[in-house]
Amino acid sequence: MNGNPKQHRTIGRERETLDIPELARILGISRGTCYQLAAKNKLPVKTFRIGQRLVVSSRAVDDLLKPKATDD
Repeated sequence: MNGNPKQHRTIGRERETLDIPELARILGISRGTCYQLAAKNKLPVKTFRIGQRLVVSSRAVDDLLKPKATDD
């Protein structure tokens, strides 16, 4: 991370976006299910189009999967 506090580290990725098959692998669901959820706007992260590609933000996926702090 080069000591830069503003730099965001994604979970093993360099790109800012993930396509639906990549998201499906990360979430542990089938590609078809992931596309169906995206079509119904039911994914836990926002999808958007870049040309014909349907993508999600790597940062949003990281935030979704980041462990939450507990009030123990």
